[in-house]
Amino acid sequence: MLNKRIISILVVLVIIFVIIIIWFVKNDEREDNQIINNIIDNTEELVNADFKLNTRSKIDLEKLKSYNLPIIIDFGADGCGPCKVMEPDLEELNEELQGKAIIKFIDVWKYPTLASEYPIQLIPTQILFNSDGTPYAPANASELGLEDGAINIQYYYAGEFQATTAATQYCTSWYQRGTEVIFGCGGGVYQSVISASQAAGNKPWIGVDVNQHADTSLGQSQDTCITSAMKNLQESTEVLLTTYVQNDLSWGDSLAGEVVTVGAQSESCVLPTPETTGDPDCWGFENFTIEEYDSILAMLKDGSVKVNSNSNNEQLSAHNFGCSAKVSINYIA
Repeated sequence: MLNKRIISILVVLVIIFVIIIIWFVKNDEREDNQIINNIIDNTEELVNADFKLNTRSKIDLEKLKSYNLPIIIDFGADGCGPCKVMEPDLEELNEELQGKAIIKFIDVWKYPTLASEYPIQLIPTQILFNSDGTPYAPANASELGLEDGAINIQYYYAGEFQATTAATQYCTSWYQRGTEVIFGCGGGVYQSVISASQAAGNKPWIGVDVNQHADTSLGQSQDTCITSAMKNLQESTEVLLTTYVQNDLSWGDSLAGEVVTVGAQSESCVLPTPETTGDPDCWGFENFTIEEYDSILAMLKDGSVKVNSNSNNEQLSAHNFGCSAKVSINYIA
């Protein structure tokens, strides 16, 4: 009887022992699987981190280039107004272009050391690289032998031919962050530029339509107008009227009902010079000479230099307004 009890106890102990062994084996398998899964997850996280928009750590540029994808690095800050305007567009682009391009954003105010290796003079600034890893640089910038970060362009399309609060705010912030000159190329939008110029201690600006340096009503802003993009309406009007007269007082098929774009080739868009305007102080450039301007104007006339008049980001980028270490552009819609 005692032996039977002992045998029963031993059987139970063996069963318990077997259960314990099975539990340990299964638990080890789960732990091994968990370790493997963690390794996979960490690997995927490391890879995906290269495609995340926001970064808090140093960018391994060589690693990003190894993906053979176009790269955009945007330098800005959460507290920067224009940067906040761009934020939704960057997020949308980063989502749409996953696997097709790498877009990174660095907050230079929170993480200033991350931008220290790049030629960042003001924000927002963007630097682009081609899929082969070379900086995307317009040909002219390369030919000029400019130093990295020499040119930064802020492009804001106001959508109106008058001063706006938004335009004034953008211009004011640009001057405050070091922009040297602003061109208000939209009718009365120049008034936003003037307001910002005066607030920044009368910084240089470029006028539009007429020789605005001759406008005495501008006060101190008259002297800080270094040049103007003149439509030269007198010249274009004379051309049209001459054509009308020579065609027996008829516009003819070449002009009637047609939209004609005139520009530098017909001297309908020019810069004012003392000789052409009678204003001895209208040429406000320090290094760019009238002789150099005449040379460029001649190339515009013969077509060897072409001007792009597109006003949206896609077309601008396609026309070599892309960003690089030498030239960067921030388009604000």
